[in-house]
Amino acid sequence: RNFAQTVSNGSNRSDLIDVSDFRYFTWKWNVSNTIDDRNTVDADGKIRQEGDDFAAKIGISILKKGSNDPREISYVWTRKLPEEKVLIHEKRILFWRFRYHRIVAESGDKRVGQWVAEARDLYADYKRIYPNEEPGKIVRVYVMSDSDNTASKVTGTFADLKFTRKRPLKLSPSE
Repeated sequence: RNFAQTVSNGSNRSDLIDVSDFRYFTWKWNVSNTIDDRNTVDADGKIRQEGDDFAAKIGISILKKGSNDPREISYVWTRKLPEEKVLIHEKRILFWRFRYHRIVAESGDKRVGQWVAEARDLYADYKRIYPNEEPGKIVRVYVMSDSDNTASKVTGTFADLKFTRKRPLKLSPSE
């Protein structure tokens, strides 16, 4: 299904899952190595263009409840940035300014080469970033490894991505 078309014309939204109903998100990931993140963020916690690389990233685009305005939350694996830190990436394209939020879900080299299970309360993470809004439908999920800005080499592998109603036994430290 073409979700961009679904969002733009409003049809078939009932086919999309709502964060209020499926608030928990779990997955497993494995990275070959981490990327030097000394230049990833500035003093304000904003991501620098030249440092916008992550060994692994899972992004979720969520419509603000009652609107067509997408919000993005992504979870990243870094080398030294502290877990639970919220990173902000601002990008300008012509007259528009886009703001993306990344939450450090895993940090360090200790578990490189191992499958690491993660469990997040997506609803709580959304409210942490957008406290005056309610999350709506999920319109996109993507996975990636990104190393073009730092000219690094990395491989991220992802498995078992699930949105659930039931709270996982072990949830991230943010709860």
